Order: sequence, then C-alpha cells, then structure tokens
Amino acid sequence: MKTHLFLAFSLMSAALSAAVNPYNWTSKGEMCLALQADFNHAYNTNLQWVKLENSTIYFHVGDNWLTETQAQGAETTVANFIQNTTFSETNNFMNMVSPSPSRWYWLFQYIQTVREEQELTEGMRDNIARKEFSAFFLSSPAHGSWPKSSSYVTAGQYAQYANAWGYTYASGTPKEQKWEDIPQEDNPDKPNPPVVVDPSLTPKREFRATWFTTHYAIDWPSTYVKSPGNASQIAAQKKELTDILDALVEGNMNAFCFQARPTADAFYPSPYEAWSKNLTGTRGVNPGYDPLAFAVEEGHKRGLEVHLWVNPYRVTASGSLTDKNDATYKSAHQWFIKYDNGSFSGTIIDPGYPEAQRYVVKVLMHMINNYDVDGIIMDDYFYPYGGTTTEDAASKALYKPAGMSDGDWRRSNVDSTMRMLYDTIQAVKPWVRFGIGAFGIRTTQKKVATSYGITLPTGITGLDDYAVQCCNPIEWVKDGYIDYLAPQLYWATTSSGQSYHTLCQWWSQTVCKHFSDQLPGNQVVDFFVSQAAYRFDLDEIVEQIDDNRRYNQTGGAGSIFYNTHCYMKNNGLATPLMHKRVAEKRFIYPALPPAMSWKSVPALSPVTNLRVEGSTLKWDGGNAERFTVYMFPDTTGVENAINNAQYLYKVVWGTTSCTIPSTTSHRFAVCPYDRLGNEYAPTVWPTEAAGIVSSDEQPSQPVRKVITSGGQIFIIRDGHVYDLMGRGRP
Repeated sequence: MKTHLFLAFSLMSAALSAAVNPYNWTSKGEMCLALQADFNHAYNTNLQWVKLENSTIYFHVGDNWLTETQAQGAETTVANFIQNTTFSETNNFMNMVSPSPSRWYWLFQYIQTVREEQELTEGMRDNIARKEFSAFFLSSPAHGSWPKSSSYVTAGQYAQYANAWGYTYASGTPKEQKWEDIPQEDNPDKPNPPVVVDPSLTPKREFRATWFTTHYAIDWPSTYVKSPGNASQIAAQKKELTDILDALVEGNMNAFCFQARPTADAFYPSPYEAWSKNLTGTRGVNPGYDPLAFAVEEGHKRGLEVHLWVNPYRVTASGSLTDKNDATYKSAHQWFIKYDNGSFSGTIIDPGYPEAQRYVVKVLMHMINNYDVDGIIMDDYFYPYGGTTTEDAASKALYKPAGMSDGDWRRSNVDSTMRMLYDTIQAVKPWVRFGIGAFGIRTTQKKVATSYGITLPTGITGLDDYAVQCCNPIEWVKDGYIDYLAPQLYWATTSSGQSYHTLCQWWSQTVCKHFSDQLPGNQVVDFFVSQAAYRFDLDEIVEQIDDNRRYNQTGGAGSIFYNTHCYMKNNGLATPLMHKRVAEKRFIYPALPPAMSWKSVPALSPVTNLRVEGSTLKWDGGNAERFTVYMFPDTTGVENAINNAQYLYKVVWGTTSCTIPSTTSHRFAVCPYDRLGNEYAPTVWPTEAAGIVSSDEQPSQPVRKVITSGGQIFIIRDGHVYDLMGRGRP
C-alpha cells in the first residue's frame, strides 16, 4: 500500500525532526483541551507510543521506551518553554514545533498545573469559545489531523469521548457558558444505544472489512514468538488477533483482509517461501503454530469472511534478498530484479518471465487449496511505483514481441497472471472471491479511456497507474477476470484534484456497472472501496460510506478500511474507536456481503428439526456448512424479517447451533447460506406466530420439493414454481 505507507513514513520523519514544520494552535485554551484529550485517549486505549508496565508509564520517543524521568531529561528545552507560557485574555496564540510523544506528556502535565493554579476569566472563555481548532498533525506515525470544529463545545465533546481530564465547556451562548464536571462513569467505550433510523441506512447486503496489515507488524502482531513453540508467546499473539476480530464483530463488520504474504514471505507453513520475520523477529523461523489457519478458524467462528491479502511480485520493500539459504531465494531468485527509482527501492519478481507468473499463481493457489478462505485480494503493487526503465531488460529481450510497446508488454504480463489465477480459482473453489485493491486513479490519458469506450473522470489529476505500475483493472473488469474491485480512494470528498465523490461514482458506474452489463450470464464485478481510516475523521468517513451506497449499482456497496489499527483503536484524529462510531452512524445492524449469484452451485436444502433448548437454538443442517440466523418480533412476518438487516442476528459457521437471548416474544428463522453468499428458504421457530398470519407462512396448498436431474431444488406452491430463494421459474 504505497499511499498510506508513504504518509506513515513521512509522519515518522516529522516526529524524529521536531524542529521542522511548526504547527499553529488557534488558541492556548483549545490547545489545552486538544492535548488533554489526545494524551488521555492514547493512554486509555493503549496506543503503541504510551504503555503501562508494572505501574510505570513509558513513552515511545524515537525508537526507545522512556520512563517519565528519562522523557523529562530528553525534553528539557520544550518543558522550560512551556513553563513560561501563561493564559491571558489578549495573548491566546502560540506556535508549537512538531511534538514527540514525550512532549505531549509534558504539555499535559503543565496543563494540569495551570488548571489548578490559574483561574480562567469569563473574557478568556468567551474568546476561546469563538475560536476554531486549527488542523494539525500528531507526530505519532500513521496518524492524521484533527478536523475543524465550530466551537469549544464540539471540542469538549471530543475530550469527553476521549475520557479527558473531567471538564468540558457547556452548551449555550458564550456569556452563559461555564465549566461543568463530566461524571466519571461516562465512558466512551460504552456509547448510548444508537437511535433507530431508516433501515435503508443499513442495507442487508454490504461488504465491510479492514485491511489487516502484517507488513512491519502495523496491525499485528505487536509481540514476537522469540522462542519458537513457546506456549505463552504464541498465546499472546493469538489473544491479540482474537481481540481484533471481536472488535470487528462489535463494529458490525463481516470480513477482514489478512495480509498473508506481504513480501514473498509467509504467515503459514509454505513449501516455497520463508516464514515472515514479523512473527519471530527473524525471517525463516517457524513460530510453532500456523497463524493463517488460526485466523481462518477464529474468523469463521465469528461469522467473518477471511480474504487473503497478497502482494504478487514484491520481495523486499527496500534493498535485496541475498541469503541463498532463504526459502524464497531458493524458489525464485532467478526472476528477481532490483529497483532504486526514488519511489521504490527494493526487489520484485519480474512478471516478464512466464515461469515467474506461474510461480506466483502456484504460491497463491497453495494457500487457496490448503486453507478454507473466502477470498483473495491483491494490493496495489504490480510493477513498482516510480516506473520501470531498464530493470527488466533481460526478460524483455527474451519475451517481448517485436513491435509491441514496453508498456503494453508489461501490462500483458500482469494481465496474464490475473487471468491464470482467476481461471484456476474457478476450477477449484469458485466461491473464493478474487479482488483487486488498485490505486485510486486508473489513468490520466484520455486516449486510453477512449480505447475502452469510456470517458475519464472530470477534474482528476495525479499518478497514471496504467503507465507507471502497468496495472489495468478495467481490462479485468471488462473480461470478468475478477469478482470485485476495491480501488484505494485515499482522498477526501472535498479534495479538488482527487475528489472522492467523483472517483467513487466513476469507478462504480463508468467502470464496474458499465462493463458488468456486458458480461455474459448475469455476471457482476462488485464495487467496494478501500478507504483511509488513518487519514479522516468520522464525518468524512460517514460521507464516504454514503457515496459508496449512493453510487453503487452492482448489487451491494462495500468498504475496506486501511488500516485495522486505526479503524479499531485510534486514527489519530478526533474519532477514537472509529469502528464503534461508524456502527452508531451507518453500520447500525449486521450485513451480509453481496452474493455472487451468477455462479452455479448445488442448491441447499432447508434446515430441519429447528428447536430451542434452554438458551440455545439448534437445528439439523443437511448439506449446508453455514447459516444465517434471524431474530424478529412475533408481530413481524417472516418475509419482512429475512429482508431486513435489523433482524439479522448472526452468521453461524461450521456448527448447527447458537446461543440466543432469553426471550419469549421473538421468533427465529434459520436459512442455509452457501459459500457464494446465497441464502435459501428459511425454517422458522415457532412455526406459528401469535400476532400475525401471512400467506408466506400459511400457503393455501401443501409445499413440496421438486429435485431436478441437475441437483437443483424447486418448490411448487399454489401452482407456481419457485427456487429456494423465492424467485419464480417458468
């Protein structure tokens, strides 16, 4: 993910160069509140740059964990500067150099002292209340900026969410405002129940996932298995992973994209490539368990789809892989090529070799064949950012046809890998979704768009991915060689040159919808969007989700947030615990991913013997391996219930029971749910409702099954033939 890693490294550099790029705070009072909120939130949600061990607070400064005394010694100059700063009615403004985490801490300590020793006058409060927050960047890597707020009231709400120091500015006109205590039991981790809204705001079909980043251990794991096979160290990694999955479920997500192969390394026992160093600290060392198998098992237990996130060609993100004993080196070194073009300095497997293309497909299919995954998604790395000049001269001399341009040949190499992988998946496990997380701007060349019979999005400027990385997702959509497209639209809806509004509509309608309409057999390439949780606050993310739903015309919208840590813990903005806030605003109820209904699979029989035993709902599942469970009021008809996300209770995987609330006023329905995402006819308990009788529950003549020679099951009701989804048949 070039875009977000680049920004993360840029911000890291800012943190280590504190004298560069001063940031302006609109007023000292607002600086005070912002610092309190950020420090307390960081401390309370255990961000990686503040930690508590054995009752001692440690601060992450550069690459070191420092105690309070050590941090103070490292920041004497800034501490002295702060101690000489006071509030006044006329002098509210100050500039700060980019602060490191220890500076945040000392600023916070000073603010606490000010609160105790200096009474703010009414005039000072009035002045503060009329100011707006300045946007500024936190120095912690991969964090973004605070948004503007209209008043100190909104700022106070941010502080309250962050469990700040206990005070906020009350509502009302400036002259009427006063400081008020916030009760300590007001915990942002336990938000009030969401307000009931129009169910259309929470569609039943919507892909909701995060990029689960293992490269540089950005999301996971934060600890090593230093002694391979060590039970407690393995348990720590597993516990961290399941905590993240629990948070995904809490946020009403339904999938995650697990980065199983970031740099030709493996988070599973691969016969071709080396174990990732992010598991043990040393590349090639077996941690003593299979992280990918564990992730799949635990994800499915929670009803989450697991999509493999892979980088097809990248071997190193910098430098070269030269260890001749490394498993990846032994398998693929003959195709390695080195780049150092400013935008990328590392090694890739050269797609120009047909053998290299087959090798990549072989490695990826090994995962698909051996793990019960639900999808596979490629990142935006194909040929490297910065472009290719002479790096692939050897393969070009062997394989480039005469008269073919370098760009067309390189794109054909990538196309070949995509087609080969898709065809192989369809032959083995057609329910495994194949997706591409392409760069958000496909091309800036009008002639390229014209050659496909489409126009370019208006007003968009930036990198030409078609020319630079030789990535051509429109070709794959046009020919139906992917199941979903998830371009990385890491820009704001307010951006002028890279408008989220414009790009979202263009990718969805001009690309996915336009070319899906031309595919045979009702095939659809779904449109999901990769979104930057690390860059934006709640309001912007909500606006983007609304765009995804507004412009989608292929059967179901979708969001994949980068990265999981920022979406779950803290994105560095004024939206702590983003996954909870989004669930309150837009992901109010669970949802199912859009179904791939155009692919042919045997129909599933309805469940039988549905019953309640104590607090457990049980059934006999027949030939299904996963099920959707609905819980709905006695006065709601079954058809209405199973078409409403509000009543989707959970997805059950690999078992035929689930725990249910103790209630006598609700009914339950269980539908077989195949691996393509299709639901089949519900079975209901209890069979008779006390408050409603509807035709779909009380047919006027008996229902009987008709099994065709092809194994499909149809239903005859009232003289009409239906499939198990209730669709009429001739």
